[in-house]
Amino acid sequence: MNVRRRRRTQLLLDSQLLLLLCAGLAGRTNIEKHKRLQAFDAVDFDLLVEIIGRFAVLMVTPNIVTETSNLLRFGSQDERLSLALATGLQEWVEVYRPSRSAVQHRAYARLGLSDVVMLDVLKGRDDTILLTADVDLYIAGQYEGLQVENFNHIRDGRNDFR
Repeated sequence: MNVRRRRRTQLLLDSQLLLLLCAGLAGRTNIEKHKRLQAFDAVDFDLLVEIIGRFAVLMVTPNIVTETSNLLRFGSQDERLSLALATGLQEWVEVYRPSRSAVQHRAYARLGLSDVVMLDVLKGRDDTILLTADVDLYIAGQYEGLQVENFNHIRDGRNDFR
């Protein structure tokens, strides 16, 4: 697969992909062991790392970090996973959107707080792309004309992420 450098410089990851990243960084065997990562394997982790490497900035939101932290602990008691998240937070850019305004989004009841915050972060940013494994979030972002890519399309070869 040919993942090319994008003109966009910032990548926003959803919590599922951040979970995959943290688990893999803590040790590739964590991916197959983690209850919430059954849809992924070490090859997916490698692809994700390759994609991330094409961007200058990895962005997260407090909502994504909280979800990821909870998912890390839910699927594994290995403290290295939480430490991988803590280490990453020293480098990643964390952007905040108030929950009060996010719940006003028309898709809030369907998608939830974390997802609509990600959509809100993308609005007005042509330098940022959201990478998600969540089909509902992907469709909502596409519907709103935002820069969003479906990780499953990339790994299945349906999108070369140009």
